Amino acid sequence: MTFLVSLCLLGGLQSEITPESFGAKADGVTDDTIAFSQALAKGGTVVLAAGKTYRVKAPLTLRSNLTLKSSDQAKSAIVKLDTPSSGTTGVISSKTTGVTVCGIDFEGLTGDFNSLLALSEVDKFSLVQCKLSKNAKRSSALLRLKDSTNVSVTNCDFEKGYVAIHALGNSRDLKFEQNTMHDLMQYGVWLQGSATTTSERVQILNNDIWDIKRSPGAIGSPGATAGHLIYVQIGENVGKERHKQIDVVGNRLKGIKTAFTQGGNADLVEYCDVDGGNVSENVAEHGGDVGIAVIRSKGILVEKNKAGYNNTNGIVLWEASYCKVLKNEAYNNNQDRLKQWGERAAKGGIRVMARTGTSDNNELTGNKCWDDQAVKTQDYGIYLMKSAKNTKLGANDLNGNKFGPIKDDTKGMFGG
Repeated sequence: MTFLVSLCLLGGLQSEITPESFGAKADGVTDDTIAFSQALAKGGTVVLAAGKTYRVKAPLTLRSNLTLKSSDQAKSAIVKLDTPSSGTTGVISSKTTGVTVCGIDFEGLTGDFNSLLALSEVDKFSLVQCKLSKNAKRSSALLRLKDSTNVSVTNCDFEKGYVAIHALGNSRDLKFEQNTMHDLMQYGVWLQGSATTTSERVQILNNDIWDIKRSPGAIGSPGATAGHLIYVQIGENVGKERHKQIDVVGNRLKGIKTAFTQGGNADLVEYCDVDGGNVSENVAEHGGDVGIAVIRSKGILVEKNKAGYNNTNGIVLWEASYCKVLKNEAYNNNQDRLKQWGERAAKGGIRVMARTGTSDNNELTGNKCWDDQAVKTQDYGIYLMKSAKNTKLGANDLNGNKFGPIKDDTKGMFGG
C-alpha cells in the first residue's frame, strides 16, 4: 500500500512527544498503558517508534487536535491491545475533532473487544495506512463509528475480524477508500440505519474485499451465510427512512465460490434503502447469491459493473424504482453450486423483481450479458418478472445465454 505522506506529515508542524518520554518500553512485553495514555493526554503529535511494539492493557483515548503516527513514513509501529475484560473497546475517540492516525498497526490480543477502534460523534477524523486485526468476537467490529462526520479511512488493512468497518447512527460525509478487507466472518463495510437514523454522502471507493467466510450454521440469521462484502441497509419494516447519496464505486469483490446456504457469501453488494447514489465500476465475482443487488432504493445509477460467476444472478433490482442500469457486464452467473434451485425461478445476468409491490420505471440500456462456458448456466441475459413495471429496455447485447436473450413475464415474452 502506498503511504499517504501529506496527511502523516501534518503532525510534524506541531511539537512531538513520545510514550517513551513517559517511561514506555515498547518491547511488546512491558505494560505501556500508563505511559501511552499520558502521552496521548498531552495532545499535539504523538510519535511511536516504527517497528516497535507497545502493549497496553486498558482502553486508549484519543482527544481532539491529535496526530498519532509512526516515526517512519514507510514502516508501521505496533500497538497490541490486551484489555483483559470482555466486551471493552481498545481505542476510543468520542466527541472529538481534528484527529489523524497514521501508520499504526492495532492488534487485538484477546480477540474479545466490541470494537478495536470506536468513534462516536467525531468530526474530521482520518485513519491512514493503519492495520486493524485479530478481533473476531461475534457482532464486533475492527472499526465502528456512530453519529460521526467527515471521517476518512484510506489505505488501511482490515483482517481477522467479524466486521471490518461498521458505520451506524446519523453519520455524514464518510469516505472509505483504497482499503483491503479480508479473512473476516460477516461483513466488509456495513452501513447500518434504523427507523430513526440514516447516513448521507458516504463514499465506498476502490476497496479490495475478499475471503469473508464462516462455518455453516454458525450464524443464527441469516442462516449459514457469511454475509455481504458491502452491506448498506435500514430494513424492510422501518417506514420510509432512507440513506441518501451513497456511492459504491470501483471496488473489487471476490466471493468464496460457495453457496450462501452452506457458509458462502450472500449478495456481494447488497445496497438497500437509498435515495440517490451510484453503484458503478465494481467487479463482483463468485458470490454465494447475487453479485450486486439494489433493493428498496430509488434513483440509483448502476453503471459499468462486472458481475460474473455468482450463484444466482449477476445484478438484481428488487423493489427499486427510477434506477438506470447502464453498460454493465453480467456473465456466467447462476452457478447454482448446490443444484438447489432447479427450474423454480430463472436466473441470469440482470433480473428486475419484487417480493411485495413493484420495481418500476427503471431503465436497462447498453448492458452486455452472456455465457461463454462449455456448459452454460446463465439462463437469460435479462429477466423481467411480473412485478417489473414500466421498464425501459434500450439496446442490450444479450447473446449466448442458455435459454435465450430475455425472459419478459410482463409481456409473456419467453426466450426473445
